[in-house]
Amino acid sequence: MGVKYYILADAETGYCLKDLPYFGSSTSPKEDETDTNTDTIVKQLLQSSHNFNHTLYIDSYYCHPSLLMELKEKGIYATGTMRSNRKDAPKIITTATLKKSEIKVYKMDEDMFCAKWKDKREITLLTSFDTFKPTKYFNSKGKLIEKPLAVFNYNQNMRGADILNQLCSYYR
Repeated sequence: MGVKYYILADAETGYCLKDLPYFGSSTSPKEDETDTNTDTIVKQLLQSSHNFNHTLYIDSYYCHPSLLMELKEKGIYATGTMRSNRKDAPKIITTATLKKSEIKVYKMDEDMFCAKWKDKREITLLTSFDTFKPTKYFNSKGKLIEKPLAVFNYNQNMRGADILNQLCSYYR
């Protein structure tokens, strides 16, 4: 048995910027009736970050269109993976069948895009600021790889959470 935490981590260093311990349903009392529990958790972690033009990368547990729109109104831009079975996921994206390296992009709002891209597996990404233009880079084995810029940025910036998890594992 252990303690669970929701954590906001720096993308480059993995430094824990803010944490929120999990206390069951009392962890995140809702301020707004339309909020989900995950919305409330994200908002509590970002409470002191409003209107600073920050960029947030989040995983599929938290990511959905209405949260990203609300964050953008507060000056926080976000990109995250999104579960295809979310009720607010665009059907044109969730039902698309792709071949390797193929991408399907759907414009949801003025600056909100949802895309599905396939490498080894399909990934659905939602962003309020990034683009899906193809980007080439060399992987760790020196092979030239091409993937959408939003996917590349997501992978690069989620490393902060991975670094923090690795550092925490040394104390378990």
